[in-house]
Amino acid sequence: MSNKAIYSTGNVETFGNSNTIYVNTGDNIKQITPKNIMGTLYKNAKVYAHTGRNLGTSYTTAQQTEVANGTFNGLNIGDYWGINGINWRIWDIDWYLGKGDTNCTSHHLVIIPDNCLLVADGKTTHWMHASDTTATGYNGTDYRTTHRATCETKVKAAFGNHILTHRELISNASSGGAASSWSWYDATVEIPSEIMMYGSVIWGKGGYNTGTAYPQLELARLDPNKVSNRSGYWLRDVAGSASFACVYYVGCAYYSSASYAWGGVRPYFLLH
Repeated sequence: MSNKAIYSTGNVETFGNSNTIYVNTGDNIKQITPKNIMGTLYKNAKVYAHTGRNLGTSYTTAQQTEVANGTFNGLNIGDYWGINGINWRIWDIDWYLGKGDTNCTSHHLVIIPDNCLLVADGKTTHWMHASDTTATGYNGTDYRTTHRATCETKVKAAFGNHILTHRELISNASSGGAASSWSWYDATVEIPSEIMMYGSVIWGKGGYNTGTAYPQLELARLDPNKVSNRSGYWLRDVAGSASFACVYYVGCAYYSSASYAWGGVRPYFLLH
């Protein structure tokens, strides 16, 4: 290659693996290929997501503006707020944009706390269904009809009225141990689906389980260790006539009886 002066002639919009990119390292000029750049960026994204950055102890006006504008400067996958003794972590960005029977048009972050908001005591905490049934799908669980309000109170104590109410397609019946029907409902602080956590259906039975909760959350893909927190928690998928899917405390994908008293609730919500 003949020697040429390196100087700015404008921006490059596209490049391929046949191109060479020159980088000013401070004391000299070095080269790198697009393939190596992409590999480095992906590795760095995984490392960053594993630790994240503490965003402070409140959802500031400046942060709210970044979300509302859809710019998200200073807000990255894996970052978290430490509020009221809970780490509220960013799992995805604009994950639900464009979905719903009423179109979701508000920019948002998907937040999941590092630990369960509803903790199991092994005796009385029947968060899904005390009667040990999935007959009414996820919508008819004790969580959605009764206990969700407790989680909403905890979220509002941390973020005020910044929970984005949106419309989700949610299972509301099961037949033969599989989700058999669904409908649109207002959604606020909800239990995730298997696909959101694992990227695929594992124990869930019936396509009506998934509805609009089908894209895997980005943090679950970048750092699967964040899915498991050494305490079991429920997922929304009907796995049988009397069982729902869950993340088991040892870190495996599993299912448990709907009245299982050892399953906690680690919900997600959209922050706007």
